[in-house]
Amino acid sequence: MLKVYVPQLQRINPSLFEGLFYKIWPQYFNERLKDPKWSTVQGEFFYTAQTACTNVFTHLISEVIDAINTNRNFDLRDIIIDLSAIFDNYDCDDAVFEHFSSEDVWEAVYQWLEYYVNFLLSSNMLENYNKALFPIYNDLMNVKRTKNLVGFWYSTYDAECKLWEKEMIAYGIERDDFDELHRGYWPFNHYENGCHGDPYLWSFYFCNQTGVIYLEDTGVRIPNGADVTYCQLRKDRADVIYQDY
Repeated sequence: MLKVYVPQLQRINPSLFEGLFYKIWPQYFNERLKDPKWSTVQGEFFYTAQTACTNVFTHLISEVIDAINTNRNFDLRDIIIDLSAIFDNYDCDDAVFEHFSSEDVWEAVYQWLEYYVNFLLSSNMLENYNKALFPIYNDLMNVKRTKNLVGFWYSTYDAECKLWEKEMIAYGIERDDFDELHRGYWPFNHYENGCHGDPYLWSFYFCNQTGVIYLEDTGVRIPNGADVTYCQLRKDRADVIYQDY
């Protein structure tokens, strides 16, 4: 695995998310909440904002990596990100608040999340993401070509866990980093995939006609009838990535 440090990618970290929160929190607080007592539960609003940012940016980076791996143009302006899990998973029923009931806090946080998510996914913000992340796409695409990489590894789940703590590193997949386990025409029978390799190792599909790869984790967009090979990263290579997490 080839570790690639991209300055623009490393700027996507908790400090960025914190800055976005405080960019709009004072105005939201003064216009929507108003009561100074809400400052005692600011942590609830901050936590959900960080969660939303983490989800949004891991999906944005996923689009960057997927565009590189499949040799397609990069454009985030029409991206659709499902953040319903953030609303579904927020729960403060067992919490005790000094000035508010848990129901009041839940309702206020829910309304805040709607406001914040609309801000994060507004057309203006998507345009900003597009401009900010294009240098990452360009740099990694150049590395892919000059180093003759198959593509880049990316796991949305692992990225969500990592972005809470530190910046990200790109992992280039070299020719000897994986095993080819099964070849056929898409779509595969998932049972056949299950009969090959280790279910705990990361896998992807290599298109023999175009030379591009499709990561299982980023959403499969393989054309029907394509000649593809099911591949898995070798365990020692996967361990290198896990050590960084």
